[in-house]
Amino acid sequence: MVLLLAASLATPAMALPRYAARYGQSCQTCHVDPTGAGLRNLYASSLILPLDLVWKPRAMEKLSTFDPRVAEGLLVGLDLRTLFLEGEGNQGRIVQMQSNLYFALTLDERTQAVVDLGRDGTRQAYGLARVLPAQGTIKVGRFVPDYGWIFADHQRAPRKYLLDRIGSNDPAIWEVGGVEVGVHPDRADFSFSVHEGGEIGDSFTTRAAVRQDWGPLHLSLGASALRRARIGGHRSAVGLFGSAGVRRFTALVQWDEVREASRRERLFALEVDAWIANGWTLLAGLDYRDPDRALRSGAERQWLLGLDLLATPHFGATLVGRFYDVDPGPEIGRDRLSLNAVLHFFY
Repeated sequence: MVLLLAASLATPAMALPRYAARYGQSCQTCHVDPTGAGLRNLYASSLILPLDLVWKPRAMEKLSTFDPRVAEGLLVGLDLRTLFLEGEGNQGRIVQMQSNLYFALTLDERTQAVVDLGRDGTRQAYGLARVLPAQGTIKVGRFVPDYGWIFADHQRAPRKYLLDRIGSNDPAIWEVGGVEVGVHPDRADFSFSVHEGGEIGDSFTTRAAVRQDWGPLHLSLGASALRRARIGGHRSAVGLFGSAGVRRFTALVQWDEVREASRRERLFALEVDAWIANGWTLLAGLDYRDPDRALRSGAERQWLLGLDLLATPHFGATLVGRFYDVDPGPEIGRDRLSLNAVLHFFY
């Protein structure tokens, strides 16, 4: 709790878990997937977004007439993120960060089939059965296992380096085939999955979190662990994560210790945002990574400062400046600056 309170007073850009931190709610409040991310449910797309989060909130009678339930029992959605990157020396480029089209077919009151069609062959497809006690679910198919915070920003240290020491911006690296069981009692979440890779049990992911409110202060604290089978060995990680939200301010923090063979790596991410007006959020953050704690192989700190605008219920933009402060080493680059602009169209 001391760590979370300190983080809330210190100084993600684009990390959507901040909404869960702001309201003290579970990610499944707004997403079809109980572990968060991906397709938003009707509560999020038809109520929370247009009535509360956008630049100019709308009255109920002025909401869009489009119904994401395009047919009885069929829900659709999408995420399109385009990144405009400006580095030193006026070296700019455009990167299509995300192009995902979602379908959720409700088979009966407790069972759904979800398909996520993404760019470059990225695919998720799973069945979701809400048949366990304590709002518990069973997920079978190909999905992203539940670990820590699901950062939308591909440059955040836990997102980019947790599964790949060199770093990967490909979201498909997180996707696996397997079985995930989760329970979601009031003020808590727990999930455990076993997935493809080696013998049964060689690859797994687990996550547990609890939430507590004290008046306007919303706190959460959790732990995660994973193990991925690799050719010639395994890559494993354990981590702590948490959030604090009070009135117009939220903070998220994640700390991970990663092991592969004899190498020990450390990753850390902190982000703080301040809601300055409807639709407008000021962002700040710090990432740290040490690719080998036993050697003087260098380390990197990434400082972030940005501004996020949710202009309409289906369009947003984010502008982020990054400064990379580098301790020299053979596996780390050099000090550098970059400016990122992201346009996000979604439903």
